[in-house]
Amino acid sequence: RLDAERDPLEQLERALVAGNRADEVASRCHLDRHQIGRRLGEMERKGMVRVTANQRPTPKGRMARCYAAVPPSEVRGAS
Repeated sequence: RLDAERDPLEQLERALVAGNRADEVASRCHLDRHQIGRRLGEMERKGMVRVTANQRPTPKGRMARCYAAVPPSEVRGAS
């Protein structure tokens, strides 16, 4: 289980693996999928994650975007 006192963005970075949907990332972080969806949007705007070309069905059968972490050396503003 991830440390509840850690920054949510840090938790996402650690849990985000290429090809994961938001609900899968939420499950790994032990957080609500709505919380994760908001954070993924923030991270995408900051260039920390990208939407992959893949879409996979959710447990309810809807197609969902998959996300992958961007290597730190490629994040906008990285030194």
